[in-house]
Amino acid sequence: MITNKIFRLLLKNTLSNFSCVYYVTNYVRNNVGYMRSNYTYTT
Repeated sequence: MITNKIFRLLLKNTLSNFSCVYYVTNYVRNNVGYMRSNYTYTT
């Protein structure tokens, strides 16, 4: 029972961390693409 609880907590933490990393990478990718398009537009 306790191990199941710990395992579930670990799984939840891993999922939240993964979603956070995915969100950050997506945000950086969007920003880089936006900056690149802006840069090519200004030059």
